[in-house]
Amino acid sequence: MEQGPVNSLDYRLDKSSFRLLGTSALRVITIGGGIWSVLMNLYLLRLGYDARFIGILTGLTQIAVIGASLSVDKLSRRYSMKRVVMLSMYLMLISSLLFPLGELMGGLSAWWFILMRMLSGIATGIYFPNFHPLLTVTTPTKQRQQAFSLNAALTPFGGFIGSLIGGWLPALFASLMSTTVDNAGPYRWALVAGAILYIPALFLMAKTQDIGELSTKDAINPKVLPIGARNIIAGMAVVSILRLAGENAARTFLNVYLDTVLHTPTSTIGVITAIGQLLAAPAALMTPRICEKKGLVPTVSWGAIGVGVGLVVMAFTHSELGAGLGFLIVNAAGQIARPAYIVFIQEILGAEWRQFLSGITTAASNVGNAIVSFGGGYLATSISYGAVFATGAIASTVGGILFWFQFKTPRGAYATENQSEEPPCESIL
Repeated sequence: MEQGPVNSLDYRLDKSSFRLLGTSALRVITIGGGIWSVLMNLYLLRLGYDARFIGILTGLTQIAVIGASLSVDKLSRRYSMKRVVMLSMYLMLISSLLFPLGELMGGLSAWWFILMRMLSGIATGIYFPNFHPLLTVTTPTKQRQQAFSLNAALTPFGGFIGSLIGGWLPALFASLMSTTVDNAGPYRWALVAGAILYIPALFLMAKTQDIGELSTKDAINPKVLPIGARNIIAGMAVVSILRLAGENAARTFLNVYLDTVLHTPTSTIGVITAIGQLLAAPAALMTPRICEKKGLVPTVSWGAIGVGVGLVVMAFTHSELGAGLGFLIVNAAGQIARPAYIVFIQEILGAEWRQFLSGITTAASNVGNAIVSFGGGYLATSISYGAVFATGAIASTVGGILFWFQFKTPRGAYATENQSEEPPCESIL
């Protein structure tokens, strides 16, 4: 895996790559980020639910993600990755459209909301372990680096667009309904509108190249894994549990904190979230250069520690400015680490391990997310939101440090190809 000159790479993307990236962008703008991340918790607050319920709801959603991601390798080998991704997209759309019907369920409303979010969790659990490998094998090798960098940048940029739209939609529907944004109705229809805006992604994915079913003869059997691979997988699982816990604390509780403690208007919450997402987009595009200069493992490690720094700012400033600045740091540091971490997962054990290791790390990440969500709801109501953010800061920082100590010496495929140098960065350049 020798690093070639940057100017030897082909930065032109083919139609399949653009369609996959378009699908990813629509997801983070609508029901997988932006609009829904701003509005869903505010909708539940308007219905009378508190931070504790929101934490439980988010935690149960993560449990659904864990269960689905652990079984995704077999599903991917029985059907094509494209079909599995399409299935997840339909499940996400259906659960999002049906979610607001919980208002009509009376005493069963809370259970309905939980059921629909767990269905969306199942969709997420089978989406990510297939989407990244699908982008890897669908995109020609010379274009793969550009595709992954752009996909990483789409998360904050799409989140920016979606957050702006999400902050504006309740006021629009409140005006149409002759009511105010203090009522649940405008949020209900804003969430439905966000789900409807996701529908074009289904058409883009349907036109994407299908690479067919994966071979089953090389399917991974966890019972016969070599000790070296087991150790790497265990290390990646522990790091994944910790690394994303901090980001999840910020994304789950920021808007609730702003709304219930600082009494920030919904439109301002949308702007704060949008700015935090937008300014993080260039950070993702900087990852290749940072990685080239500092190395792959330090990029991931310092990114996780940077997330911890942002959460410390959120925990101790007690102001809209501090919350916004901290959220910006969390997003920027997270976006720097994310593409490097994804490439690391895709390459450390070879091509035949991609779905398996993606499923394991997705499940592990959501174990950490579930712990933060369950515990965060109780911490927020019994102590403070500062305690939630501080806990997330500790988890993310420890995850970054552990990643450094576990992988600063090349292991797996990296150690096989180059015994003297740390994992290279060319796959994201």
